[in-house]
Amino acid sequence: MMFLRDVSIHADKAIVSTHKDGFVGKFARDVTGCINLFLRLIHRKIETAGTAKLALTFTNNKSLVKERHHMYPEQSDVLIFTWLFQFDKYVEASELNKKKMIFSAMTDCVKYLATQYEWDTRPLNEARKQAEQDDYQFNGYLKHSWSSPDSKWRVRIYYECRLEFLEFSCCLFRNRSKTELFRKKMGRVVPAQGGYRIEESNGKWLSNTQFELISPTFQRIEWGVDFAEIMTGSNQ
Repeated sequence: MMFLRDVSIHADKAIVSTHKDGFVGKFARDVTGCINLFLRLIHRKIETAGTAKLALTFTNNKSLVKERHHMYPEQSDVLIFTWLFQFDKYVEASELNKKKMIFSAMTDCVKYLATQYEWDTRPLNEARKQAEQDDYQFNGYLKHSWSSPDSKWRVRIYYECRLEFLEFSCCLFRNRSKTELFRKKMGRVVPAQGGYRIEESNGKWLSNTQFELISPTFQRIEWGVDFAEIMTGSNQ
């Protein structure tokens, strides 16, 4: 049994003649949050006959959108396809509408392929509805948390993916409590398709009050926070 588990999206390089200043590279970063949201919503829901990943190219040239689906020669489980996208409209749109355009085009494309290959389309309809209700936000807490050395406190990491950055925050809780006491924004990294996994973010307590967050990027950026004042105030 194989499920669709990955998607990549890139802009047709031919649009550099009309969209300059590194737009193609920027667009590849812009789509990261929508892709991650989509993959979370369809996780283990779309069973395929041997396709694990879709490698999509968005283009504004109708002549390039052909009836052709082919696999990477080196990777037989990767399906390549080209889909039409309104880049001129995208450039002028708000951040919310940009996310909507990306997510809608992606789901329309996958739904089209699903009908061609007889995959279940119901998860796509459900994902689109849920994403719209949530304003296409990709955020939340990491599953892992860290208990302080004295076992009195716990830190959870909250992430928020915007078009141009992925931001991390350290959130302080009393141990065994679900009530967030304090949130400290730690830093931002540039989104990157397949460059890292958010769940690979790591952290460690340096003392009973100091915590260090390590980013999931190749550079392994380290951010520190001291909760001493917050802890003292919470104990009064």
